[in-house]
Amino acid sequence: MVRAIKYKVSVYESVLHWLHEAEREIEEVFIPSKKIAFNIINNSFNAFRCEAPRGSKDLIEIEIDDEFVEKLEKFVELKEELINRAKKILPLNSDLEE
Repeated sequence: MVRAIKYKVSVYESVLHWLHEAEREIEEVFIPSKKIAFNIINNSFNAFRCEAPRGSKDLIEIEIDDEFVEKLEKFVELKEELINRAKKILPLNSDLEE
């Protein structure tokens, strides 16, 4: 089992929602040993690298099975690799973010 932290974080659907302070809270999990967080928003699974939990509301320490964490780490690595490859195919799109 791998130690993780479950917490709540505020998210916004769009800039318009942000401007009108129409936030919503979601649950997210951060795995300190891997520096990976994940959540599900509108049935969309999101996983990404980060240094610490993005929220500080209702922090709860949990344990996640090793197999899930191993697959999650591979998923994040594959996602990063695909993003880097896609930037070579779509260089104009990737320039917009920087």
